[in-house]
Amino acid sequence: MNTSELKLRTFQFYLRVLNLIKALPSGVGMFRLGDQVFGSGANYRAALKAKY
Repeated sequence: MNTSELKLRTFQFYLRVLNLIKALPSGVGMFRLGDQVFGSGANYRAALKAKY
């Protein structure tokens, strides 16, 4: 896998994380869970971006 393929795959992962968060039911607890999922997805993307 080359760098451009990895960037595309990580971006697609990031979009799937956002869609997952949008699908969560509303509520204070789900807001916190969504925040944590978003943070982990963003952190994953940032780590790969820094690596390549």
